[in-house]
Parts: sequence; C-alpha cells; structure tokens
Amino acid sequence: GIDLKEEPTKGATFKTLADQWLKAKEIKWSEGTRQTNVTRLGYAIKDLGKKSIEDITAQDILNVCRKQERRGTKEVAKRTRAIIGSIFKYHMLYDVSERVKESLEDFTSENHPHLTEKEDIKELLHKVDNYKGSYETRMALKFLSYTFVRSRPLREAEWTEIDGDMWRVPAHKEKTNRPLLVPLSTQAQALLKEIKEINGDKKYIFNSNYRDGFLSESTLGRILTRMGYGGKHSVHGYRHMASTCLNELEYDGDAIELQLSHAPVGVRGVYNKAKKLNYRTKMMQDWSDWLSNL
Repeated sequence: GIDLKEEPTKGATFKTLADQWLKAKEIKWSEGTRQTNVTRLGYAIKDLGKKSIEDITAQDILNVCRKQERRGTKEVAKRTRAIIGSIFKYHMLYDVSERVKESLEDFTSENHPHLTEKEDIKELLHKVDNYKGSYETRMALKFLSYTFVRSRPLREAEWTEIDGDMWRVPAHKEKTNRPLLVPLSTQAQALLKEIKEINGDKKYIFNSNYRDGFLSESTLGRILTRMGYGGKHSVHGYRHMASTCLNELEYDGDAIELQLSHAPVGVRGVYNKAKKLNYRTKMMQDWSDWLSNL
C-alpha cells in the first residue's frame, strides 16, 4: 500500500541511503577526500547500516561518535556526525543527528599535544621501533619523525612522488595548496628502500592492510594512543616537536617555517624556497642524525 514514488525512503536501510548519497556526492571530490569520507562513513555503516532509516535515533548516532572519542579522535567523531546528517538532509528527512551536536566533546585543532624533552622523544622512538602491530603504521610513524609533514601527505604518499633524495609533495595534498619539497635524509631513504621491498608494487607507500588504499585518517593517532601517548603526543605533534627542537638547536627560523610548509605565497615564497633548499637539505639530515643519536 506504499507509493514508492512518494516515499522512496520508506523502509530503506541506512546503508542503502548512504550509498546513494555517496554516489551522488563523490563525483565532486578528489580521490583523497573520497577515501577520507568513505572511511568516516564506514564507522556509521558498521553500527547503523542494517537499521531502517526511520528507526535510527539520536542515541544510536551518539554511540557511533562516542566510539571515535574513546579512540582519541574527537575531530573524526564530529565529522562523522556531520556526514550522517548530510545523508538525512540529502534524502529530505528530519536530521536526528542535529540533537547530537552539543553532546560531542570539543577539540582544538591547533593545540596538538607533543613531546619536546630529549628523554621523552627517545622513549617515543624506541616504542615505535618495537611496536608489534601493523608494519605500515610503524614505518609511517618512523618516516614521520624524519620528515614531520602533515598527516594527509604522509598517509597518501605515493611512490611516484619520490625523486631520489627528494620527496615532491603535490600541491593538492598540502593544506596550503602549494607543492612541498621534502629533502630525504639517509635514514629516510633507507626506510623507503626497506618498505619498497614489501610495498613497491602498490600505489601508496604506506598501503593499508585493511582496505585498498592508504591508511585511514585515525589509524596513526589510534596507534599512538595505544602506546600510551593519548593527550601527550599526536600525529600533528611531530611537527611541533621538530619545530621546537630545531629552533632550540638554533637552525634558521625561515628554513624551519619553509620546511613546515608555512612559507608565504607569492614572489617571496618562491624566492625563499629556492634560496633555502640547500640549507634545508642539510638541516633535515642533521635532524635525522640528532634523532638517531638520542
């Protein structure tokens, strides 16, 4: 007795409607955005997928988000809620996720916990070296300590971006929408050589064992939390750690900012990039040596 033309969502499961939303939206996204949103959507589908859309309550959605908060990924929790809300809105349904908004824990994206004391950094490197979980996540964290790039360029790093002793990060993967040159120390190059023996046939350097593609947004942070660094040191914290230590070691401040991809746009940024590259190459090798000698 139901006219499906008038009520196309009646009795449909969350997964069915989520797949329709994804198909309609993904054509406008980059591959990186698509994979990130698919990952976040997967958290919701895992718990809500089989439920009829009209049976989903605000508490159900809150439970999905609380799982992410317990993992230490508060930002992912909020973004997952937003995706769930988008699915309701896309199908012109009342968005029950709106009631969850104010219940989620706040996060401050800029105040990333990080280590700065030599003994603490030494212990972190030791724990990463001896991590018994996924090979790719362990190597990604080791590589991050040498390069201190942002999360997305690291997770989405491709073999085609490696040019000898230089990693050429394309502009679309950088928050600043500018390409970044990352001089690779001998330690970083040795790490890549080892990884290539295992993942050399894959598109992504740090290929995920659990899905076809790169590591998910929350994976590395979750591993650091498991190692006891929840609230003490984060993925983004590697950037703060390197910046603080390199400044204390009295390296050129402009070179540090350039390597962090904080360079100004326009003519000055281009000039500085060319002027400082040789210096940055030496600085990155010195940084890796400093870490190795802790």
